[in-house]
Amino acid sequence: MHIRIREGLSWRYRKYLSLRMDSLGSPRRFIEQRCNNLQCQARANVVSYIYATPGNTGDYLSMRGVRELSREPGYILQCDSYSLKKTFQTLSNSSNIKGIVIGGGGLIQPVFNEFWDRIMECHLPYALFGVGVNYLPHHREKIDRGRLKAICSNAVSVHVRDLESKNILRESSGREDITTGVCPSVNFLAHFAVQDSSNHQTLLHVLHPSDLVASHVDVSRLIKTVQVLAEQLGLSYKQTEHTRGWSRFQLRQYMKSSVVISSRLHGCIIAYALGKPFVPIVCDHKTQWFVDTHATGVNTIPAASVMDHLDVEFVESVMNSTVDKSLLSEKLSQNELAMARAKEALGLS
Repeated sequence: MHIRIREGLSWRYRKYLSLRMDSLGSPRRFIEQRCNNLQCQARANVVSYIYATPGNTGDYLSMRGVRELSREPGYILQCDSYSLKKTFQTLSNSSNIKGIVIGGGGLIQPVFNEFWDRIMECHLPYALFGVGVNYLPHHREKIDRGRLKAICSNAVSVHVRDLESKNILRESSGREDITTGVCPSVNFLAHFAVQDSSNHQTLLHVLHPSDLVASHVDVSRLIKTVQVLAEQLGLSYKQTEHTRGWSRFQLRQYMKSSVVISSRLHGCIIAYALGKPFVPIVCDHKTQWFVDTHATGVNTIPAASVMDHLDVEFVESVMNSTVDKSLLSEKLSQNELAMARAKEALGLS
């Protein structure tokens, strides 16, 4: 009887609630967003911040960075398939929205095509900020050239998170005013990058199981390998998949780590922002593009050959290397300047 009840509840959750919870991230996030949006109804000349979903840590942190840079009150909306109806109802019914800031995150991919088609039909001006192309051969294809050109051409300003995304968008649209900056999540996270003299003894393993599988990596074997590495290095092993949204607990995991091994882009970005040594396991182009643009000198490991190259010697070399943060303040300033231009283009300053 108990098994039948559990199975019945399980399939009902998967059918009716799992997509909603993925979109909301957590009840707390839903309440925070609901209260914020209700407050915006009483304001004049607000913006709308649109990003993918709070259930994804990288997407949520990127949005927090965008809001922090903008310093403008505004509706918080999502562009995942579950949220589209509510998002466009809000845009249509809210006469006080002056413009839209879309980003950050890897929104330049076909899964968001319906959102892009509808936002281009919207009467409101929009700026792209901190977005990137998200491309994994044979699994996540590129947006078609015509749609990509229209997305860029209709934007009042375009600010992307890496040089390759800039090149792809510039080639497709012909725009020469596209700017590049570090993911806006770094602007949000930089506040937590305080000088820390504690002797942390943790290896944090950040997993992207689906991308690893797409790269023909045996995930269970990789986990066991990293666990053994942690033991050989005298470190405790901690693991996260970034699928339950951002929290203080997750921040503490990073802050207490000696090194981060990540197959997720934002595992690398968070470590970078907090000044933690990190090992990028490259499953798709966006992680390599981040390193090439913002973390030159960091050695990456292609996912396809991770079992051949990930060893104690490699990780120790990363842990003993000095992170060059001399350019970080400049990168943060570049985002601030880009946001000032975006707000001017939207008529907000």
